[in-house]
Amino acid sequence: MTSIGETALSIFAATDSRLITALAVAGGLAVLGLLLVLTSLGELRGRRTAKVPAAYRPAPGDEVLERRTLERYLAWSAIAAIFMAVWLPVYWLREPTRLAEKREKFLEVQVYENSSGNQGGEALYNEFCASCHGKEGRGGFSNVFIDDKEVKYAEPPLRFIYERYKAAGRSEEEVTQLIYDAIDRGRPGTPMPTWSIAFGGPFISHQIDTIVEYLQEIQVEITPGHKNSQFKIPDDDPTDGEAIFKANCSVCHTPGGASQEDDELIGSGLIGPNLRVTFERLSRDEVYDVIAKGRINMNRPSMPAWAALGERAIRSLVEFIESIQRSA
Repeated sequence: MTSIGETALSIFAATDSRLITALAVAGGLAVLGLLLVLTSLGELRGRRTAKVPAAYRPAPGDEVLERRTLERYLAWSAIAAIFMAVWLPVYWLREPTRLAEKREKFLEVQVYENSSGNQGGEALYNEFCASCHGKEGRGGFSNVFIDDKEVKYAEPPLRFIYERYKAAGRSEEEVTQLIYDAIDRGRPGTPMPTWSIAFGGPFISHQIDTIVEYLQEIQVEITPGHKNSQFKIPDDDPTDGEAIFKANCSVCHTPGGASQEDDELIGSGLIGPNLRVTFERLSRDEVYDVIAKGRINMNRPSMPAWAALGERAIRSLVEFIESIQRSA
């Protein structure tokens, strides 16, 4: 008998609480409706044996309608009102707890029991992110089609992302939010897809949290010009704007990248916009700000921040971009 009772309790505990709630509500409404029907038929109980058409039967008198029948309806209405006044607050007060329990159960099943869910941030990154962003966030390339032509798209090295944007004046919290936005929503117009389940991706928030934590662990200090740095200053000369442009900017802004030898094509645009006409819309200071602080775009590739190159190198870039403007 004990085993049967324990089995029944386990089955009851495993039942979805939403189903239990729905059944309880439906049962309560059914009982209430039945009581109202029985009450309304009570007045006819003593007259059912009469062979008189309903339309010809005498109606209850005023005394019955205004006293006994009315009081009965009022009593049941009061009972129903009290029931709703007590049941609804109790249900909604428990709702946050129920949702929290469901979330924990979901995480337990989806995160800790699934094959990819029990991995840490490093394992998830290596499985899903490293193919584009490189091992340990060192950056990489992926092939994309632009105007029906396959080109190499430079994927940003994520190991510099905090230093890169902090150098441009953003706080650590702002950089973290940029990372979450990019992972959650993806980058329309780029190879970066949506990853959050809230936006149609495959990852729940816990998995994204572990990836962000891993990215924070692999951050390195930026050393412009260092061989392992993305911020290249050829020959350590921050005044050579053309060399700095070819080393850092041509990969996105020049057909053929840094190997392009045709001076007329340098800066003419590829994944990034055509910089040979940029001074038609922006001033020198605005061009400087875009290079230093970057520009977050929602429907096309974003411009990363290059403030870590240093003020002199960025000024040299602005001067070089101005020198290649097309003539009117």
